[in-house]
Amino acid sequence: MREDWSTSARNTIAAAVLSVLLLVLQMLPGLPGLPAPARAGAQGARPVATWLDALWPWNAAGAAVPAAPPTLLPGPPITERCVANERAPESPEEVQVAAAGWRLEGYWPAQRAGTIAVILATASYDGMCRPWDFNGFVFDGGRFAGTLAPAPMRSRFDGQLSLEPTLTADGQITARFLRYAPTDAFCCPTLPASIVTYRIDRVGGTPVLTALRVMAQAPAPQLPRTGEGTTGLALQKMLSVAGILVLAGLTGRAARRAQQLTHRSYAVPGWARRMLAGVTA
Repeated sequence: MREDWSTSARNTIAAAVLSVLLLVLQMLPGLPGLPAPARAGAQGARPVATWLDALWPWNAAGAAVPAAPPTLLPGPPITERCVANERAPESPEEVQVAAAGWRLEGYWPAQRAGTIAVILATASYDGMCRPWDFNGFVFDGGRFAGTLAPAPMRSRFDGQLSLEPTLTADGQITARFLRYAPTDAFCCPTLPASIVTYRIDRVGGTPVLTALRVMAQAPAPQLPRTGEGTTGLALQKMLSVAGILVLAGLTGRAARRAQQLTHRSYAVPGWARRMLAGVTA
C-alpha cells in the first residue's frame, strides 16, 4: 500500500513540475523548438493604417498645429510614472506643439537638419506608459509644415511609428512604421514595415510636408519589450530557466521527504512483528 501511495505521489509531483516547465518555456520568446506564445490580445478589430497602402496629401499649406485629442490617462499611480519623462519646450517649434496640448518627452529629442525640425509628442499614455495618440510634427524655418501621419498613432497598433525619423542634408525625411496583420499579437507585427519618404514643398512661400513614396521592409522577428533591449531579454530567459531548475530541485527534495515520511508512517515496528508472529503461531 505504501509503495502505491509513494509512487502516485512522485508521479503527481513530476507531472506538476513538467507542466510548470512547459508553461514557462512557452512564455519565453525566441527559444528554438518551442511553440509560439498564444495570441492573447490579438489585434481583432483594431484600426488599420490604410494610408500606408496608398499615400494621399493630408497636409495643407498654412495649417496650424492640430490640437491634441482628449487626454485619457491611465490614472494614479501609473500617471505619475508616465509623466516623469515629460519635459518643457526648448525651441519655438516645441512651444507651438505644447501649446496645442501635446506632451513632449525626454526620450524624444528634436531632430534638426538646417532649417527643418521634427518634433515627436504624445497626447496620452497606455497602462504601460507607452505613447498613446502621438505624432510627428515637421517645421521649416519655424513654420509648421505638417504631420508624419494623417492621424495620431497608438503604440502596438498598425501604423505605429518605429524609431525616430531621419533627416538628410537635402531636406528629405524618412520614417519607419510597423504593420500588423489582423491576427498578430500586440508584441509581434509580422507584416513588412513601411518606410515613408517625405519632402517639404512650398506653396506660395509656405512650407508643406509631402509624403513622396512608401516601401516595404522586412520585419524584425520580435519587438523588444518596453524598456528592454536584447540583452534584457537574454537575461530574462537565463533567470527564468534558473528559477525552473531551482523549483525542480526543491520539488524533488519535497518528494523524497514525503516518501520518507510515508515509509515511517506505514513501517511496522519489530516488537509488533514479533507479537503478531506469536499470535499466529
